[in-house]
Amino acid sequence: TEVEPPYVGMIGSRRRIRAAFSQLQGEGMPKDRLSRVRAPVGLDIGAETPVEIAVAVAAEIVLQWRGGTGVPMAEQERILERFFKESEL
Repeated sequence: TEVEPPYVGMIGSRRRIRAAFSQLQGEGMPKDRLSRVRAPVGLDIGAETPVEIAVAVAAEIVLQWRGGTGVPMAEQERILERFFKESEL
């Protein structure tokens, strides 16, 4: 029995990702399975260093695992916006 992994991601350049996908497709991997691979992996946080890239990857994994939105909490909660509106009353 095959178990579908909850998350599959690939780090690499566009060229390397295309080459890997091409090889997998040539070996018979169905397109619907390939389309579930997150590539390149990670959230766009402007990461440049290896540590920052690791944080971006970990953030995407948690996002997928927990079903988050990826929206910054400050935007989602709008706490300050509500505070200033209430303080004007």
